[in-house]
Amino acid sequence: MNRHSLAVRLPALAALVLALSLGLSLLLSYQLLAATGERDLDQALGRELARFTRAVQTSTAEQGGAATAPVVARAVSDYYVLNPGNPTYLTVVRLGTGVVVSPSPPAELADLSVRLAIPAPTRDGSETLPSEAGPLRSLSTAIVVDGAPIGQVQVVGRAQPISDATASSFARLAVLAGSSLLLGGAAVAFALVRALRPLRDLAATAQRTGRLEHLGERVPEPARPDEVGRLAGEFNHMLGRLEDSAHQRTAFLAAISHELRTPVTVARGHLETLERRGADDPDRVRATTRLVREELTHLGRLVDDLLALARAPLDDFVVPREVRLDRLVADLELRLEGLDLRQVETLPPPEVTVALDPARIQQALLNLAVNATVHTPPGTRVIVEARVTDGRLRLTVADDGPGIDPAVRDRVLEPFVRSAGDRHDSSGLGLAVVDAVVRAHGGVVGIETGAGGTTVTLDLPARAES
Repeated sequence: MNRHSLAVRLPALAALVLALSLGLSLLLSYQLLAATGERDLDQALGRELARFTRAVQTSTAEQGGAATAPVVARAVSDYYVLNPGNPTYLTVVRLGTGVVVSPSPPAELADLSVRLAIPAPTRDGSETLPSEAGPLRSLSTAIVVDGAPIGQVQVVGRAQPISDATASSFARLAVLAGSSLLLGGAAVAFALVRALRPLRDLAATAQRTGRLEHLGERVPEPARPDEVGRLAGEFNHMLGRLEDSAHQRTAFLAAISHELRTPVTVARGHLETLERRGADDPDRVRATTRLVREELTHLGRLVDDLLALARAPLDDFVVPREVRLDRLVADLELRLEGLDLRQVETLPPPEVTVALDPARIQQALLNLAVNATVHTPPGTRVIVEARVTDGRLRLTVADDGPGIDPAVRDRVLEPFVRSAGDRHDSSGLGLAVVDAVVRAHGGVVGIETGAGGTTVTLDLPARAES
C-alpha cells in the first residue's frame, strides 16, 4: 500500500496521537501515585508526632513542677514503654547531646537505630533525607520549655516502599496502556480504513472517468450520512451531470452537422442540376440562383446563431453602450426589409436612450421575427414593440398565429428544439440565442402562447433618459 495514502497516514497519525495520550497519562499517573504514597507516609508520620507530643505533655503535667529537661526525658521514657515501635516509622528524640530512639524500630532501620545513625533533620517540618538504608521521609519539630528549645523530636520512615509500590503500579499501568494501544490502534485503523473505502472507490472511478469515458459508472454510496457519504453522493451527481453533458454534446454536434449539411447539400444539388442541364436557360439560372442564395442566407444565420451560443459564456459576449431606442428600431426595420420580412410591423418607440449591445439585441429581435414568420400561416400579423417602464426595457414580438406546440412549449429556449411536425428549415437555435443574449444583459425572456397567438417579451434593465 502506498505510504502516502490516507489509509496509511491517518491510522498511523491516530496511533501516534493515542500513544502520546497514553504516555502522558502514564506520566501523570506515576506522579500521582508517587505523590499519594508520600502524602500517606507524611500523614502517618504526622499522627505519630502528634501522639508523641500529647503523651509527653500529659506525662510532664502528671509529674508536677516545672517542665525541665529531666522531666521531659522521663516523659519520653514513659512514652517508649507504652509505644516501643512501629513497622513503618521510627521516633527519634534528641535532648541536649543525648539521642533516644524507639526500642523496636522497623527491621530495615534496625541497624541505623542501634548505631544511632539516623540522619538529623536540617529544618523543622517534612523533608527527604539520604541514609545508608535509602532515602528517608522525615517529620520533625523542636521541644520547647519556657520558650527555649531544649531538644528535638523526629519521626522517620523509609521512602523506598513508596517507590517500589509506585513502580509496581506503573508497570501494571504500562502493560494495560500497551494493550490498549494495540487494541485501540487496531480498532481505529480498521474504522478509518473502512471509512475511507468510499474515497478509494471514488479515486478509482475518477481515474476511469477522467477521460470522459465510462461515465455511466457510479461510486457505492455508504448509508451513513457523514462527509464521506455526502462526498460520494455529490460525486455521483457530478458524474450524472457529466454524462448528461456528454450526451447533450454528442446530440448538439450531431444536430450541428445535420443543420450545416442540409443547406450545403441543397445548394450543391441545385448547382449540379444547373450544370447538367446547362446554363442557357435564364429562368432556370435565376431560380437556381435564388434558391442557392436562400440556402446560403439560411446557412449564414445558422453560423451566426452557433457563434452566438458559443460566445455566450464569455465576458465580452455583450458590450453595452448608450443607444437611442428609436434609432435601434429604425436599424431593425432596415434589416427586416433586407430579409424580405415586410409583414413584420414595428410600432413607434419612445425617444429614450438605453444601455445595451445593439448588435446582439437586433440579432435576438430578428430571430424572433423570423421564427414568428416561418412558424405561422401566411398572412399572420407580427408586431414588434419597444417600451421603457419602471426602469425596465421591454421588447415584445407578438403574432396572432396558432401558438407554440404544447409538446415543446416548456423547452423552446433550448438549442435544436423543434416540434415533431415542423417542416420548416428552422434550425431550432433562434430562441436559444435570444435567451442567451437576454441573460447576458441581465434580463429574462417571457413567453405567452395559446390558440390566439404568441407573445415573446425581452425584459431587460435599462438606464433611460428622456
